[in-house]
Amino acid sequence: MAKDLYAFISKRIRQEKKKLKLTIEELAACAGISAGFLACIITNKRKPTVDTIGKIAKALNIHVSKLFEDVPMEQISENKKIKSQIEHLINTAKPAHKTVMLSTLKELSKSLNKSKK
Repeated sequence: MAKDLYAFISKRIRQEKKKLKLTIEELAACAGISAGFLACIITNKRKPTVDTIGKIAKALNIHVSKLFEDVPMEQISENKKIKSQIEHLINTAKPAHKTVMLSTLKELSKSLNKSKK
């Protein structure tokens, strides 16, 4: 199980990249980021901003919320770092991306609520 939200996202990016049989270089080029930076994100050595997560999701041809699907509820409730990580993502987002973030959080909330039932 991932230790934090960023580790979980890193794992999801790796899974989606593998499904599409993309190399790090190919995915990075599609996302408009360097291959080195993407490699650091995938290995959880760097924490991506919401803007970067959005670029990667777009390059993977998925909605951002897909990268957050199936986050274990016990992980969210037990990990006190989640709040500060989410705040960091929001604080580093460009104003134009905050609407996308809200939409993503709503979709994620729906998904999590369905999984609780």
